[in-house]
Amino acid sequence: MKKLNLGTGMVLGIFLSAALALVVQLITGDSTVWSWAIPVGLACGLAIGAGKENAANKGAE
Repeated sequence: MKKLNLGTGMVLGIFLSAALALVVQLITGDSTVWSWAIPVGLACGLAIGAGKENAANKGAE
């Protein structure tokens, strides 16, 4: 099984935020959700990936 690292976390965050933004846009008809959804997903995914990578590195010691 692959470890969750920074890059994987960022990609997963972007995919999840894009899916959420698409649903919100389809429901509300407001496309401004895209202006904040992708950056928020990127930041959250980066933080999650960094935390998981750090935990994996500490466990390997």
